[in-house]
Amino acid sequence: MRLLDKVGKMAMDAVDKAIRATDGVRKLGGKLVPPTDHDEVVAPDPEPNESPFAVPEQDEEHDAPLGDPETAAQVFGRGTDPWTGRSLQLLKDHQVEHSFVDLEADGGMAIDTALVRETQQHQAPYVYLRGEFIGGYDALNEVVRLGQLDELTKRPEDRNKGGGVRIVIAKRTQSEVRPGEIGNPDDRQ
Repeated sequence: MRLLDKVGKMAMDAVDKAIRATDGVRKLGGKLVPPTDHDEVVAPDPEPNESPFAVPEQDEEHDAPLGDPETAAQVFGRGTDPWTGRSLQLLKDHQVEHSFVDLEADGGMAIDTALVRETQQHQAPYVYLRGEFIGGYDALNEVVRLGQLDELTKRPEDRNKGGGVRIVIAKRTQSEVRPGEIGNPDDRQ
């Protein structure tokens, strides 16, 4: 063992010996005083320290989903928000029975927090069709554009009754391909 290692080991042993010798010793008036039999060392209980990252406990009232399957459409939004207004107008134009919850009214902040937690969307409007969250105005507009609004606002038991429309695109044979269309062998170079 090298000399430096020996000196380091001796220093560490001395520190360990000093720590063991002062176990239970307390400081009183600047002097170290060994403990007596009647001294009781009690560590205080730590104060509860709530983490700012802790998930707040949810109320039972907000555990249930906010979408109502009994209502054809629901819009949660702000009365002053233009996208909320457009969503409501779109539903009105298509004569869809709907309800509107104004998040700027009393109690709106609690609902807003529950909506963000449920939908993972941070911006109004929140649009539900038959209790299922679809998104905001853009999602509702896309549903209308694709012609699915009537189907998605029907009650689940009424959805499969009409049979719906089925579009079948028949394949054409090679002789039916017209000049200029993809797949015409005469257009290949």
